[in-house]
Amino acid sequence: MAESMASRREVISWMGVGALAPLLGACSALPMPRGAADRALDLLYVADTLDARQPGQAVVPATRLGPVSHLGRAPWMSGPNASAGQPALAPLLDANLAGQARTGGYAVLAALLEQLRLEAGREQCLTLENGQCWNGSGLAYLTQGESGVQGSQLLGSEVRVSSDERVLWPQRSAGLYRQSSSITLGAGLADAQAKALGVKGLQVFQRGGVRIAVVGVTDPYAQDQKASLKQWYQSLQPSFQQARREADLVVALADVGTGPGLWLAERVPEVDVLLCARGQDLWPAPVQATQASGCRVPVLFAGCRASGAFRLRCRQAGGQWQFEARFFPAFEHSLAPQAQARANQVRGELQRQRSGHAAWLDQPLARAPEALWRRDTRGGSWDRLLHQALADDSSMPVLLPGLRYDYPLQAGEAITREHLISLTGGYPAPVVEAPARQVEQVLENAAEQLFGDPLLLDNSQDLPRWQSQDWQVSYSPNGKRIIGLQPVEGLCRTFGLHFDAQAGAPLWQTLEAWLSRQTPGWALAPLQLPAVRYVQGHPGWHPHQVAA
Repeated sequence: MAESMASRREVISWMGVGALAPLLGACSALPMPRGAADRALDLLYVADTLDARQPGQAVVPATRLGPVSHLGRAPWMSGPNASAGQPALAPLLDANLAGQARTGGYAVLAALLEQLRLEAGREQCLTLENGQCWNGSGLAYLTQGESGVQGSQLLGSEVRVSSDERVLWPQRSAGLYRQSSSITLGAGLADAQAKALGVKGLQVFQRGGVRIAVVGVTDPYAQDQKASLKQWYQSLQPSFQQARREADLVVALADVGTGPGLWLAERVPEVDVLLCARGQDLWPAPVQATQASGCRVPVLFAGCRASGAFRLRCRQAGGQWQFEARFFPAFEHSLAPQAQARANQVRGELQRQRSGHAAWLDQPLARAPEALWRRDTRGGSWDRLLHQALADDSSMPVLLPGLRYDYPLQAGEAITREHLISLTGGYPAPVVEAPARQVEQVLENAAEQLFGDPLLLDNSQDLPRWQSQDWQVSYSPNGKRIIGLQPVEGLCRTFGLHFDAQAGAPLWQTLEAWLSRQTPGWALAPLQLPAVRYVQGHPGWHPHQVAA
C-alpha cells in the first residue's frame, strides 16, 4: 500500500521533469508521395474476450466513475448517458437493459469477424486481438492457456499482445506463442524476457497497399514486471520510433487499461490510433485524445467477454488519416445467413474442444437466488455472495478486491464451476487472512487510482468491497477520500490474484464448498455499500436499486 503512494509520487515527479517532452512532437501523419492514390483498409478489433466461448448476458457496468478531472467525458458514463443515440447497442451500455439481449460467445464473434473480412476483402483488413483473451474461462484454467491459442485461431486473430498467460503459466508461455497462428508482441518487456518468450515489440503488415506497424504495449502493472512506470514508458519509445520510420499507419495495441491508454495516446507522437484493453470497458465510438501539438488520436474501447468487434475504416487522403469506426455486437440475429451457418460450424468446433471438460465445468452447484452481477464501482450481487461465503457465519470481517471479472446470471440459473473460475479471470486467487488495520489505506489507495490523476495510475480495478460497516467515499480530485471508517483490529479474510497459489484454497473451491452447505431457499444477506459523495448527476452514476 505504501508502495502505491510512492509510485504516485515517483510518476508525478517524473512527469514534471521529462515525461511531457513527447507532447512537443508534431502530428504523426506523414505526407504521401506525390501522385499516390488514396488508400483504405479496415482494422477489425476485439479486446478482453476472456476466452468467453459460451453465450451469455453481456457485462454492463451500472456505475462507472473515472477521474474527477474527466467528469462528463467518455468512456466514464453508464445507463442512458452511455446508450443515448445507440438504440441497437443499448443492452451493452445500459445495465437496466442488459437482460434484453444475450451475446453469442465465440461462435457468433468468429462468424461476425469472418463476415466483416469477407465484406472488406481479406487483403484489405487486419484482425487484431488485445488484452486478456487467453485466460478467463474454466477451459483456459484447465488447459493452461491452450484454449486461448485455439480461440485466437477460431477468431482469425493475426496479431495480439503478450498478456496474463505470462503470469499464469510462465513455463508454457513461450511454447504457446510458437504454437499460435497469431503473432504475439511485447513492447515494454525487458529485453531478456522478450527474447526468452520469442516476442518483439512491433510487427509491420501490408494491407491494401498500406504498411501498418502494430506496436503491442504490455501491462506495466503485470505481476512479472519489475520496471518502474518511468522505465516502462521509456522502453516503448524505440518501438514507436521504428514503427514511424517503417510504416504509413502506426497502431498501438495497448493492453494497459483505460486511463493509461488515454495517457499514452496524449503523449506518443508517432501513434495514429490506439486500441485499448484491460479496463474491460466498451465505448461505441472512438474517444479522441488530444496531444499538446493539437493532434487528435482516436482511442477505441471494445468491451469484454466477446461482446462484439470494432471495425475501424482507415482512409488516407492528402497525407492525413481519416477514421470511421463502428462497433458490431455479437448478436446472432444480426448475422447474415452465410455468417449464421459459419456460427453453427464454429459452435461444433467449440463443443469438440470443450467436450472432455464440459461435464466438470458445467456441474450445477446451486441456483442463483437472485440476479448475479458484479461490474460496479462499489459492488454487485456476486460480491454479496462472495462476502457471505468467505465470512461463513463467523464474525471475521471480509475485504474483497474490486475485480471486474464478471459472469452475469439471471435468478434461478445454475451456478457452475465455469462461473466461479471466471470470477477471478482464471487465477487461483487463494483465500487468505490479513491484518485488518490495513483496510483504510487499501481503500484510500484504490480511490486515488480511480478518481485521481495522472491517468497512468489507473490499474483497471474498482473500489475494494468492504461491506461490514457504514462508511463514505468522496468523489474528489485529491485529499483524503475515505470517511467514517471505524478501526478494525485483528485479521480480515480476503483473496487476491497476487497471492502465491499455495497460500490458501482457491476462491472457486471455497465458494463451491460453501454453496454445497446451503439449504433450499437460501438467500443473499443485505450488505452495506459505501455512500459516495458528490456524484449526483454524474453521467456514470446509475446505481442498481437493490432492495435490502
